Amino acid sequence: MHNIRSLGNIEICGVAASVPSQKFDFSNYPYFTESDKKEFAKLVGVESKRYSNGKLTSSDLCFASAQSLLMELNWEPEEVELLILVTQSPDYTVPASAVLLQHRLNLSNKAIVFDINLGCSGWVYGLLTVAALMKSVNIKKALLLTGETSIIANYQDKSSFPLMGDAGAATALTITDSDCQMHFDINVAGDGYQAIIAKQSGARHRAMNNELQSYNHDVTLDGGKVLDFCLRKVAPSIVKLLSETNTDPATIDYFVFHQANRIINENLRKN
Repeated sequence: MHNIRSLGNIEICGVAASVPSQKFDFSNYPYFTESDKKEFAKLVGVESKRYSNGKLTSSDLCFASAQSLLMELNWEPEEVELLILVTQSPDYTVPASAVLLQHRLNLSNKAIVFDINLGCSGWVYGLLTVAALMKSVNIKKALLLTGETSIIANYQDKSSFPLMGDAGAATALTITDSDCQMHFDINVAGDGYQAIIAKQSGARHRAMNNELQSYNHDVTLDGGKVLDFCLRKVAPSIVKLLSETNTDPATIDYFVFHQANRIINENLRKN
């Protein structure tokens, strides 16, 4: 069942992004064979990524983006009434990294700030959450921060490390009188939770092993299941969204997919 959720009079007035200066070239990745390198470049279409090598966190990159965006928009920090950070690589398990960013950005103590633990769908979920809160409690200005770093990927795991880059983005939103609309087709596939998972990262692992031990936040990725999900689910969701909002695909300038994979993107484009 599809439920299109729509919100009006919320405007995106700016987006900024930050990446580390260091590049990681996959031609130098020691866990790729020569055939791996050729196949990766052909199928995935990526030759390098931005990489902080553990020296920057998601909140650092989001902070740089937010600071730049506030200056560009001439917003005073105390004007921001809501800040949501979406990440799966927070500075700490406790407290929320959004709390640290509230302090670093000099936002008001009365601002609403919290983290959302989501990965691939994070910006879309974050956008819906920010917009809904703005409408419900009459917030004039808000920041949505989204960021991730390769810290959650094991360097030796060639199925996940090459696909995870380091970046942080800030999106500024305002209440507006213009007749603008956001439409969302939100779905979840909880039965496939093991396709992308850090199995040793939390309380479940400790409880099952019945002993105290250090956590391991390395993510494992089942590429086959992710590929199958994307090819079966994404295009129908987009078609449904366009149909139920009476949107002609020919009027869309860009379709932006969250996939670091040329094969998936080409199949989505064709579908």
